Amino acid sequence: MNTKGVAKSCRRSLDEDQLHGMFKRFDKDNNGILTRQELNEAFSKLGSKFPAWRTWRALRHADANGDGCISEKEINELVKYALKRGYKRPSKKAILTEEQLKGLFSRFDTDGDRRLSKQELNKAFNSLDSSFPAWRTLRALCHVDENGHGYINEESELACQHDAHRGEDFYRRG
Repeated sequence: MNTKGVAKSCRRSLDEDQLHGMFKRFDKDNNGILTRQELNEAFSKLGSKFPAWRTWRALRHADANGDGCISEKEINELVKYALKRGYKRPSKKAILTEEQLKGLFSRFDTDGDRRLSKQELNKAFNSLDSSFPAWRTLRALCHVDENGHGYINEESELACQHDAHRGEDFYRRG
């Protein structure tokens, strides 16, 4: 079974026209030039895990005159660069419902002990396509593992769910 989930696998890669249109929408002042900041915002919206780095790489690839911006003449090279990365339609990050969290926890409780170990929790965060699953695992454990045993049990799971509904991003993607 694919643990990444159906929603992600059903998303289609953006085509050339869609990428071109998206980059043009980030030209805030409509001057036909994408600045480093505008590119950074575009790559962030596209879901790049490191948009500043991706912006730097895109500029090295597409900025033919070296002015640090992408002009109308250079945008086609930018689009070609982005196409190679296989960006999907931007998706909204959402907090899981309590029922979804329960299902996630039960699915990743591989040894059936009704608690999640550090490794099981890390796999759960990976399934959510978290940018830094190991860091999120440690953060979640530090936040809810009050007895320090390195597990999240049903009681601490409820605390996690409560925090997720308060808006903390332990269970958000990326």
